Amino acid sequence: MKLLKNKIMGVIMLIFVLAFGVWYSLCVFMNSGLLAAFVNPDSIFQPNFLGIPLLNSYWTIALPIYLLVLIVLFIAAWLGIATIIAKPPKVSEEEINRIMTLEKELRKKKEKDNSE
Repeated sequence: MKLLKNKIMGVIMLIFVLAFGVWYSLCVFMNSGLLAAFVNPDSIFQPNFLGIPLLNSYWTIALPIYLLVLIVLFIAAWLGIATIIAKPPKVSEEEINRIMTLEKELRKKKEKDNSE
């Protein structure tokens, strides 16, 4: 059951990351007028509607931030995919708890023997 929850969480995380990445990319590229440059390549060096060329200070600020956001989104997508394809652990939680209690008892026994 826990593994199914993790898979669902991984799928939701992946959908969220991809949706945010598309939305952020559209915001960056629509703001810059770069999409219009694909239609008319000469427009890259022409001023846009604000009278500012596309290769300007907007890109000196927006591009590094955009690349950092893409790196974070890539890592998040990677973790989402890893969560989806994760295999169940070979040791159950009950066994881990039993081992931990045995270790605590062993420590107490050693401390008791050392104190005598």
